[in-house]
Amino acid sequence: MATVKSAAEIEEEILGKWRTVQTEGIPQLREVFNIDESVVPDNPRGEIDISKDSEGVYIIVNRSEWGTKRLRVELGKPTKDTVMGREIDMVTIWEGPRLATKVVGTKDNMVTREVVDGRLVSVVHINDFVITSIAEKY
Repeated sequence: MATVKSAAEIEEEILGKWRTVQTEGIPQLREVFNIDESVVPDNPRGEIDISKDSEGVYIIVNRSEWGTKRLRVELGKPTKDTVMGREIDMVTIWEGPRLATKVVGTKDNMVTREVVDGRLVSVVHINDFVITSIAEKY
């Protein structure tokens, strides 16, 4: 029988430093956005650091060959970000065990993060395609 985790346990599990070990869906991304393979490899490597500050605000830092991006997100409050040169409004909430960041004004463009079997599974939903990254804690 599966053990049901509390919200605090789920949150504690997702906090930390993670390193990408596998990514799927990049070829579709390149095709849709007409991006050359030399710019975005099939299996990009990166790191993500998810923490929470003293005010209860989540700090999400992504590091990759494209640079470092730092987001400060308050649950349920709109935040601005720039993705692929476009400014977007987004909101981050907990959906069960997933930390979900949704693009405001779209039906299903979002990124979800969830710990599954000790690994961080990040799923990016953009229009009709999905990119899935799996990361291990370090």
